[in-house]
Amino acid sequence: SSAEPDAQAAAAFIARGRLLLRLGRPLDAARNLQRAAREPSSRAAAWLPLVAALVELGFQEAAAEIARRLHRLRPDLPGDTTALAALSPARGEMPERFRVARLLGAGATGRVYLAEDRLLG
Repeated sequence: SSAEPDAQAAAAFIARGRLLLRLGRPLDAARNLQRAAREPSSRAAAWLPLVAALVELGFQEAAAEIARRLHRLRPDLPGDTTALAALSPARGEMPERFRVARLLGAGATGRVYLAEDRLLG
Protein backbone atom coordinates (compact mmCIF):
# COMPACT_ATOMS: atom_id res chain seq x y z
CA SER A 1 0.00 0.00 0.00
CA SER A 2 1.17 3.55 -0.67
CA ALA A 3 0.33 4.66 2.89
CA GLU A 4 2.69 2.14 4.47
CA PRO A 5 5.97 3.73 3.32
CA ASP A 6 4.68 7.16 4.37
CA ALA A 7 3.90 5.89 7.86
CA GLN A 8 7.28 4.18 8.07
CA ALA A 9 9.07 7.34 6.92
CA ALA A 10 7.10 9.40 9.44
CA ALA A 11 8.09 7.01 12.24
CA ALA A 12 11.74 7.40 11.23
CA PHE A 13 11.44 11.21 11.23
CA ILE A 14 9.84 11.09 14.70
CA ALA A 15 12.61 8.87 16.07
CA ARG A 16 15.27 11.12 14.56
CA GLY A 17 13.51 14.24 15.86
CA ARG A 18 13.33 12.86 19.40
CA LEU A 19 16.99 11.88 19.27
CA LEU A 20 18.03 15.32 17.99
CA LEU A 21 16.00 16.95 20.75
CA ARG A 22 17.81 14.86 23.40
CA LEU A 23 21.13 15.84 21.79
CA GLY A 24 20.31 19.53 22.21
CA ARG A 25 19.57 20.25 18.55
CA PRO A 26 16.01 21.60 18.69
CA LEU A 27 16.05 23.25 15.25
CA ASP A 28 17.00 20.02 13.49
CA ALA A 29 14.53 18.14 15.69
CA ALA A 30 11.72 20.55 14.76
CA ARG A 31 12.43 20.12 11.05
CA ASN A 32 12.21 16.32 11.32
CA LEU A 33 9.09 16.41 13.47
CA GLN A 34 7.34 18.86 11.14
CA ARG A 35 8.07 16.53 8.26
CA ALA A 36 6.65 13.57 10.19
CA ALA A 37 3.49 15.56 11.01
CA ARG A 38 2.62 15.67 7.30
CA GLU A 39 1.47 12.04 7.67
CA PRO A 40 -1.99 12.26 9.33
CA SER A 41 -1.61 8.97 11.21
CA SER A 42 1.65 10.19 12.79
CA ARG A 43 0.61 13.77 13.50
CA ALA A 44 -0.03 13.46 17.25
CA ALA A 45 3.17 11.46 17.83
CA ALA A 46 5.16 14.13 15.98
CA TRP A 47 3.49 17.12 17.58
CA LEU A 48 4.22 16.06 21.17
CA PRO A 49 8.04 16.41 20.93
CA LEU A 50 7.61 19.29 18.45
CA VAL A 51 6.07 21.38 21.24
CA ALA A 52 9.23 20.85 23.33
CA ALA A 53 11.49 21.73 20.39
CA LEU A 54 9.56 24.94 19.69
CA VAL A 55 9.65 25.93 23.37
CA GLU A 56 13.40 25.36 23.46
CA LEU A 57 13.80 27.51 20.35
CA GLY A 58 11.77 30.29 21.98
CA PHE A 59 8.81 30.03 19.58
CA GLN A 60 6.16 30.22 22.31
CA GLU A 61 3.24 31.16 20.03
CA ALA A 62 4.00 28.33 17.59
CA ALA A 63 4.34 25.89 20.51
CA ALA A 64 1.01 27.07 21.92
CA GLU A 65 -0.73 26.59 18.56
CA ILE A 66 0.64 23.06 18.17
CA ALA A 67 -0.36 22.32 21.79
CA ARG A 68 -3.94 23.43 21.04
CA ARG A 69 -4.10 21.28 17.91
CA LEU A 70 -2.61 18.32 19.75
CA HIS A 71 -5.12 18.68 22.58
CA ARG A 72 -7.96 18.62 20.02
CA LEU A 73 -6.56 15.38 18.55
CA ARG A 74 -5.73 13.85 21.94
CA PRO A 75 -7.91 15.31 24.72
CA ASP A 76 -6.15 13.01 27.22
CA LEU A 77 -3.01 15.15 26.85
CA PRO A 78 -2.65 18.54 28.58
CA GLY A 79 -3.39 21.59 26.46
CA ASP A 80 -0.60 23.86 27.69
CA THR A 81 2.95 24.02 26.35
CA THR A 82 4.75 23.64 29.68
CA ALA A 83 3.03 20.39 30.57
CA LEU A 84 3.46 18.99 27.06
CA ALA A 85 7.13 19.96 26.89
CA ALA A 86 7.69 18.09 30.16
CA LEU A 87 6.36 14.90 28.52
CA SER A 88 8.93 15.09 25.73
CA PRO A 89 12.54 13.90 25.82
CA ALA A 90 14.78 16.34 27.64
CA ARG A 91 18.30 17.22 26.61
CA GLY A 92 20.39 14.31 27.84
CA GLU A 93 18.81 11.56 29.84
CA MET A 94 18.66 11.85 33.60
CA PRO A 95 19.78 8.73 35.44
CA GLU A 96 16.95 6.39 36.38
CA ARG A 97 17.60 7.38 39.95
CA PHE A 98 15.59 10.56 39.27
CA ARG A 99 11.94 10.86 38.29
CA VAL A 100 11.02 14.08 36.52
CA ALA A 101 7.74 15.40 37.91
CA ARG A 102 7.28 18.43 35.66
CA LEU A 103 8.90 21.34 33.90
CA LEU A 104 9.13 24.38 36.17
CA GLY A 105 10.35 26.86 33.59
CA ALA A 106 12.35 27.39 30.44
CA GLY A 107 14.57 30.15 29.19
CA ALA A 108 16.96 30.94 26.41
CA THR A 109 19.70 28.68 27.75
CA GLY A 110 17.86 25.76 29.30
CA ARG A 111 15.03 24.25 31.32
CA VAL A 112 14.43 23.72 35.03
CA TYR A 113 12.59 20.58 36.14
CA LEU A 114 11.09 19.45 39.42
CA ALA A 115 12.48 15.95 40.02
CA GLU A 116 12.45 13.35 42.77
CA ASP A 117 15.63 11.59 43.85
CA ARG A 118 14.38 8.00 44.19
CA LEU A 119 17.42 6.94 46.19
CA LEU A 120 17.43 9.72 48.79
CA GLY A 121 13.78 10.74 48.61
